[in-house]
Amino acid sequence: MHSSVGKTFEIFITLIVLVCACDVLAMDKDTLTVYRCVDTKGKVSLQDSPCVNTSKQEVREMLRPKDAPPPKQRAQPKPMPVVEQNPTPQPFIQLTPPPDLYQCTTYEGKTRDSENYDPNPRCVPLWALGYREDRLPIDMVGKTCSWVRDSCVKYEGRALCERWKEKQKQAQSDLRYAFSDTAAFRKSDLARITQIIQQSCQ
Repeated sequence: MHSSVGKTFEIFITLIVLVCACDVLAMDKDTLTVYRCVDTKGKVSLQDSPCVNTSKQEVREMLRPKDAPPPKQRAQPKPMPVVEQNPTPQPFIQLTPPPDLYQCTTYEGKTRDSENYDPNPRCVPLWALGYREDRLPIDMVGKTCSWVRDSCVKYEGRALCERWKEKQKQAQSDLRYAFSDTAAFRKSDLARITQIIQQSCQ
């Protein structure tokens, strides 16, 4: 009696080990067997074990589902360059003030530049000023001309440097079209104006 029970127990343990081994082997496979069962009432069920004898059975081999691969780690952004909080100060360049320039306006309304205060005093014939001899003021009777001066105003601030730069452009044009007898003077004048701009108008 005891011997029969012992053998039955051993057979039961052996079956359990075989079933577990089959499950392990099945897990190692890439495919999975699926049983589609249709019972006598037409009810359909899918299972991983064979259908009962009273059901219609269809067998399918399917790929075993696999876990999705872990997401790739995103590349870390490159650190921003460190901006120096206290940059090295640039050496201070002391500029010398540019020489004076004047804009002088004639009696007729024409303008010219002069590097010196030059109102250009001159005696202009009365007829050129629009006077008629029979209509002269008493203090001008017997005179043939009248002294006139140009109105000269000095350039100030940024306008002074801008005017020197205009003179540089004009000096370059004068040198380009200069004749042989004036080329040396034009070249020297351009060098002088260029030096003024470099020292005073950067």
